[in-house]
Amino acid sequence: MTAVDNTSIVLYHYLRALSVKVSQSTVHRLLDTPVGSSMRGISDALDALHVKNEVYQLPPSPDYFAQLEAPFITMLQVDKNPFHVVTKKSDSIVEFENSECIGVDTFLKKWTGTVLLGEATEETPSDSLYLWKNMGYHLWKYKVVIAILLAIALGITSACQQNNPPAFISYLGILAFGILVSVAILFFPDI
Repeated sequence: MTAVDNTSIVLYHYLRALSVKVSQSTVHRLLDTPVGSSMRGISDALDALHVKNEVYQLPPSPDYFAQLEAPFITMLQVDKNPFHVVTKKSDSIVEFENSECIGVDTFLKKWTGTVLLGEATEETPSDSLYLWKNMGYHLWKYKVVIAILLAIALGITSACQQNNPPAFISYLGILAFGILVSVAILFFPDI
C-alpha cells in the first residue's frame, strides 16, 4: 500500500503541475488497481482523466534529457519511491515536486530514462470543490487520530471543570501526552 500511496502523491503533484484540479481521493481511486503502482497505472489514471499522455524509454543521456520539457514524471534508480515529478529543470539543476533540487549530473546517474509526458485537454475535468474534497479525504484518512484527540480534549476539560487535585490533572496531562506520542509513532512512522 505504501507504493500506491507514493504513486498517488506523485500523480497528484503532476496533475497540479499541469493545472488539473482534482481531489486526492479521485487520484487514489483511479490508482486503486492491480497496476496502480506502476507507470502503466499512472498512464491509465491519466487516460481516465482525459489527460493526453505518452510514456517513453529514452537512453539516460544528457542529450535526451536536455530535450525534455518540464513537468514530467520519471523513474529513478532508488530503493523506495522510484517515481518523481520533475517540475523545473535547467542546464545544471533539476527540481522535483517537493522543491528538492539536485544537480543534473547526480540526476543522470540515477535516471532510468523512463519518462511520462502529459498534456491537459479540453475534456480534462476540473473540480472547483477539490480543496474541500481534499480536506474531507484527510479527515477521513485520520479519523482515528481525530477521535483520540477529541477524547483527550473532552477528558481534560471535564477533569478541569471538577474540583480534582492537581496531581490528577497532571496525571491526565502525562497520559494524554503518552497517547499522542503513541498515535504519532503508529500513524506517522517516518517522523
